[in-house]
Amino acid sequence: MNKSNLIILTKNKNISTIQYGYEDFNINVSDKIPSCSEIILNKNFYLIKKDIKTILGYKLFLINFFRKRWSLLSEFKRLFISNTKSPYKFILPTADLNPVYGLQLNSEKKELFKFHTIRIVNQESLKISLIFFYILSFIKRKNYSIKTIICINTTNLIFIKTIQNLFPKSKIYIRFYDSLNSGYININAFNKLLLYVSNTNISVETYSLTDSIKYKINYYPNTASISNLSKFQNKSLLNNKNSVFFLGSVNSERLKSLIQIIKILTKNNVKICFYLFLDKNNDNIIKLNQINSNLGYQAITILKKYINYNEYIKLLSQYNIIIDFYRFNSDEGYSFRIPEAIILNKKIITNRQIIKYESFYKPQNILLIEKDQNGNITFEKDNLQIFLSTLLPDYTQNDVDLFSSEQYLITHNMN
Repeated sequence: MNKSNLIILTKNKNISTIQYGYEDFNINVSDKIPSCSEIILNKNFYLIKKDIKTILGYKLFLINFFRKRWSLLSEFKRLFISNTKSPYKFILPTADLNPVYGLQLNSEKKELFKFHTIRIVNQESLKISLIFFYILSFIKRKNYSIKTIICINTTNLIFIKTIQNLFPKSKIYIRFYDSLNSGYININAFNKLLLYVSNTNISVETYSLTDSIKYKINYYPNTASISNLSKFQNKSLLNNKNSVFFLGSVNSERLKSLIQIIKILTKNNVKICFYLFLDKNNDNIIKLNQINSNLGYQAITILKKYINYNEYIKLLSQYNIIIDFYRFNSDEGYSFRIPEAIILNKKIITNRQIIKYESFYKPQNILLIEKDQNGNITFEKDNLQIFLSTLLPDYTQNDVDLFSSEQYLITHNMN
């Protein structure tokens, strides 16, 4: 059977493709505007990014007219047809998370999960489409071969009922990887969801221990794959000395914190390696170049292109320390940086104060970011020296298993 082509149209050819869980498509990234004949005659579908949409001109009309645009309806169609050997389904709200979860849940040799990107299923603007598919789900032939379905960050009951109708024998997990007070989750809809699932076999879980306790739902932290990350394990650390790594988007406040951390760590002979995406209002490039000049090496690199997940892990593996910041609240769930660091045996510098209550917390493994009365970054002096006294942490196997996606799959009967 010939596969269709899913072409991601974007000016940024360095973006990560959504290959995981899309074994039924050939996926390519292109910045080339397709010709009329390619749009009409070829077996291509186009996922159009915003950065190229405005220059497509009349060809955008052709793509839409000949139903070649990859959209929410396209994903629903994949979900309905569901001809796959993969026994499990993973439903994400955005394709950007696909390579992260893909590296955890699937491997090059074994496609356990088929991924679906059902975008923003909680928006009112999609209500008519969802109702249509919900009605269709009563008519559509049921699929009894799918064992487990994991839905990420959805509270939309119409969508969930549609999934139940389509896959009546499947165990359904609804997982929240954002804090429920982050503003991304509709709390009223979430409470209705809890009321509905109480009479079903649907399980609701969260990456946040705080939310787990507050709403009495299951707690499973974000995880990473031991088997997949082990491919990137770097036994030879950079120059065999303390070196710290950070990659991420930064606003002016975050950048101020990072610069203060640089000053403290370089005084303690720690090598710096930061890859930064600056926000639009950030005019600190001259200051950052000056830091590089003062240190005598490229400590800070300003990124203009996306680094895919595999490249990020390869970079991280060269250093013995990583920096992690919480996004919204200090008591939110752990980012993927925590499991990545523990599985790859890296030390952690973080402002998540709740981490000191974890079994894996030790001052020699994890250094807590503090702030003085003026709001400046500081570290407790003795803890800083203890932290820097050894190159490698001493996490236990239990610590690693806590953040292992292999263990997560076992607890969810997906091994």
